[in-house]
Amino acid sequence: MLDYFSNYPVIKEYVKEFVNLNNVLKRKIILAPYGSYGKLMEEVLCDFGVRIDFIIDNNLCTYNEKKFKSIDYCNKVDDKEYAVIYTSNNEELRYSIKQNLPNSIFFDYFKKYSDNHIVWLQNF
Repeated sequence: MLDYFSNYPVIKEYVKEFVNLNNVLKRKIILAPYGSYGKLMEEVLCDFGVRIDFIIDNNLCTYNEKKFKSIDYCNKVDDKEYAVIYTSNNEELRYSIKQNLPNSIFFDYFKKYSDNHIVWLQNF
């Protein structure tokens, strides 16, 4: 289970770095997926005044099509306009999102805070 109080400062620092970079990049924001970390990331992004364009979640998109989109929806957008904030360690989902948004900029929260702080910005 996610420990909100210990993770909030870490996510807040991550978002601060992202906001500073994205102010230069001027990309629309996609959050994926909407699990515990996705919900917390959304809250912190809102605290910074960052608007999320949509959230990729194949389950929740059936209940709220305005806020949540399926992975297939990504084929309908100009991915060069987007930055994805990925908040899961699910490799299969990561691969699927990257395949559907090959020209987006991908910020991987779990890569940032694992593997001895490896480079976390991947432009592919």
